[in-house]
Amino acid sequence: MAEGRCLTVGSLSVEGFRLPHDAREPLGFSLRSRSAVMLLSSYMWSATEEVVERAREADLVILESNHDV
Repeated sequence: MAEGRCLTVGSLSVEGFRLPHDAREPLGFSLRSRSAVMLLSSYMWSATEEVVERAREADLVILESNHDV
C-alpha cells in the first residue's frame, strides 16, 4: 500500500498515510467500515497534525511510539 491510496474490501476501506520515522515509507492506516473508524499508527517518532486529526474522527485509536537516539 502507498501513502494516500485506498484499498476497499467489501465494506471495509483502508487508507495509508505518512508517519514520521526514518524507515523507508512508514505508514499509518485509517480503516473505515459503515459503522466505525479505526486509526492504527505504530512505530512513529511523534504525532503529526495529520495523526491528531485522524484520531479525532476515529472510534478506536491504536498508537505506538518510540524513539531511541
